[in-house]
Amino acid sequence: MKILFFLLFVSSSVSAQMPDVLSGLAIQGTLTNQSLKSVNQGMSSLKKNQILQDIQMVSMGIKTRYFGNYQGVNKNSVSLSVFNGIDYNIGSNNNSTFFIELYDLNKDICQYLMSSGLPTISVSINGNNSKNACVDNNKIKLIFD
Repeated sequence: MKILFFLLFVSSSVSAQMPDVLSGLAIQGTLTNQSLKSVNQGMSSLKKNQILQDIQMVSMGIKTRYFGNYQGVNKNSVSLSVFNGIDYNIGSNNNSTFFIELYDLNKDICQYLMSSGLPTISVSINGNNSKNACVDNNKIKLIFD
């Protein structure tokens, strides 16, 4: 009799706790999912800011080193560790301007760069001279003087 009462007591206690445990897991899962979204948004913002800082650092470094005569500017002549994980190119079409090209940028980063107020004389996105041409896998060419 005591064993039967114990089994009834334990089983009713476990079945009463089950919804509490399940709801706790559901709340914890929601919070974890929201936390992951927040972390991803934060990492995306950091990446955008880092790319913008790299562009500014490279352009100021080139302007300081070449003083307006950009002949010979290229990716190898700029000895900076920049654009981590992004394929890029640096060059000059003539002696008075230079460019920074960034490849395979997503739409968010492209739009962020276009709204950042970079001191460029021209911007080309995927071959278009429109700052509103951002799609996925963008090739952005920033031309500086």
